[in-house]
Amino acid sequence: MMEISGQLKTTCFFNQRCRCKTSNKTYVEVDCSQVKLRDILYLPRNVSSVDLSNNYIHKIPEHNFNDNDILTEINLSLNRIHSLNKEMFYGMKSVLKIKMNNNIISKTTKDVFLYLQTLSYLDVKRNNISWSNHNVTFLQSLLTLKIDFNAFHENLPEMPHLETLDVSGSSGQCYIHTVKPDTFRSVPKIHELDISACKVNYVYNGSFSFMRNLSMLDISLNTCLRFDGLERVTIDLPFTSIKILKFNKIHKTFQINTKTLRQHLSHLRSTKVEEIHGDSNRIQLIESGAVQQFPPSIRRLFVSDNEFSYGQYISECIFMRIEFINMSFLFSSRSNNEQEEKCKRTDKSCCNRVCEQFQAPDETISRFNTKWKFFPIPRNLKTALYKNCFLPYEIPQYTVSENIVKYIDLSHNIFYSWIGPLLTFNLLHFLDLSNNICSNVSKVFFKSFSNLTTLLIQNNLVGFVLPDDTEGEIMQHMPALQIINLAENRIPSLPYTFFKSQVNLVDIKLGINMMDDITFQINHMKQLSNLHISNNRISSLGANARSHLEKVYKVKNNVFIDISGNPLK
Repeated sequence: MMEISGQLKTTCFFNQRCRCKTSNKTYVEVDCSQVKLRDILYLPRNVSSVDLSNNYIHKIPEHNFNDNDILTEINLSLNRIHSLNKEMFYGMKSVLKIKMNNNIISKTTKDVFLYLQTLSYLDVKRNNISWSNHNVTFLQSLLTLKIDFNAFHENLPEMPHLETLDVSGSSGQCYIHTVKPDTFRSVPKIHELDISACKVNYVYNGSFSFMRNLSMLDISLNTCLRFDGLERVTIDLPFTSIKILKFNKIHKTFQINTKTLRQHLSHLRSTKVEEIHGDSNRIQLIESGAVQQFPPSIRRLFVSDNEFSYGQYISECIFMRIEFINMSFLFSSRSNNEQEEKCKRTDKSCCNRVCEQFQAPDETISRFNTKWKFFPIPRNLKTALYKNCFLPYEIPQYTVSENIVKYIDLSHNIFYSWIGPLLTFNLLHFLDLSNNICSNVSKVFFKSFSNLTTLLIQNNLVGFVLPDDTEGEIMQHMPALQIINLAENRIPSLPYTFFKSQVNLVDIKLGINMMDDITFQINHMKQLSNLHISNNRISSLGANARSHLEKVYKVKNNVFIDISGNPLK
């Protein structure tokens, strides 16, 4: 037996190279991926799914699956199949899902799908199939279709029941220079439409308004579209059922930084959008009132990899009803060898308006640091990600608006000094301040984190200040703490009372430091399960440390201690 992808599988009796897993005591799931097969195997009648991906199969024998009447799923992706006809699928009475992406299919018959009466999912991306001549009226049950698409050479066939259409150029080949009202008219009941990376330059009004059921639209990676193009997309959305809108990177990487205007988002106000993705758009400025154009239904906002300057929009954010925001990777560096799309339209910067003089990011950060002492937070916000922004400044005292924030990730910045306190984060459970090159922590910084259960501050320089906290004042405000990571902090030792308030600690990570003994109190930690002190300078444990560990073990006898990588005597 062997463990594969977390599931127990055995060698199949009909082929030693394949793995089989029995489900429901009757049906067999077969995995023959990446075993250098050149031909499709004969499969027993009780096979319910088969994975034949990543092989050298060049042909599907006609009537090969005649006896497999309970087969529901077949994966033939990443092979060398070059042609298809209807007899190859004869007998597939119960097949629901077929994947044949990444082959070399160029020849198909018009009635190729005749026998696939139950098919609901079909992926044939990265082939060379023309869809204009196909009769897909047989596929009344088809709900999800993933295909290559060139709107210049072909039209989509009529698929009145289709719910998900993926023609994205990210996973296939797509060219739709202009989206017109008739481009997707053949799929009127579509729920999810992915036209990302399709080289879209222009969108006509009315291109999406007839899609009453449309709940997810992805127009990302169409770098010639820009925000004026986004405005023409959103004008149709009030007539749809849109819930998720993705417009990541609809600006070129090396264009001038952009400004989001009220008019770009104004049509969203009349929608019920819950989730918006606007990553990698070089947004630096936001017009006053633009944030207020988000509908009351908005709950999740993704705007990472932008260039935000702080301004009036921060105070406007307090009225948003978002529960999750990701503003990570600000000011990210770009690769100079990135190939940018050539636009077949006038290449104007700053959304077809005269650009204002943008303020340098470092100056803005400095002004923000000294000017703002009250920080407005959306009232319903629960999770905030602000990592990998490399912002170089200390964290002084701030008073934040009333909030219910539970999770904050500020890792991989340069918050070099934590002064605080940050008032007030009474409901915060998770805080990540790791990888910030911090060498100073005040004794009141964590003052308002009374309900914090996880604190990650690894890979800093707090070893310069923690040994001086002889009264355990830094940690005393976090009695609920269960997990703490202090690894890689150049800590030579911790005072005996450092963790005096942490009776609920379960996991302590102190690896890769400079400690030569366990000098801090642990015998009051009745829940301690994991103590990681690997890769320090411990040659032996003192009598005090051994006594504490013994007391902990008597209360909880499954304590795990990692002391590897130390020069033990």
